[in-house]
Amino acid sequence: MNLVLSPPLCFLAKRYDKLSSKVVRNALVDFYEPAAISDAKQQLKIDIDSLVVQHGLTGMPRLPRRTEGNNRLVHEVDDIIALFTFADEK
Repeated sequence: MNLVLSPPLCFLAKRYDKLSSKVVRNALVDFYEPAAISDAKQQLKIDIDSLVVQHGLTGMPRLPRRTEGNNRLVHEVDDIIALFTFADEK
C-alpha cells in the first residue's frame, strides 16, 4: 500500500464533520495553491476508484476534468468534497 500525504486532504479529513462544507470549501480555496488542489483531487479520485473496484461500490459521482475558467478552483474543491462525501457515506 502506498501512502500519499496531501495537506488539502488532511485539512478536509480533520474538519469534514466539524465545519460546514461552505466554510471548508472557502478555507481550501483561500489557503491552498491550485496545483495542490488539483493534485489532491486526482489522488483522492485514484484512491476511491480502487476502493470502488475492490469493494464493488456504486454511485460514485462523475467528475469532469477541470481545465481553465474563473471558478475552476472552486469547482475542483467542490469535486473533492463530493468524492469525500461519497467515501464517507459508503
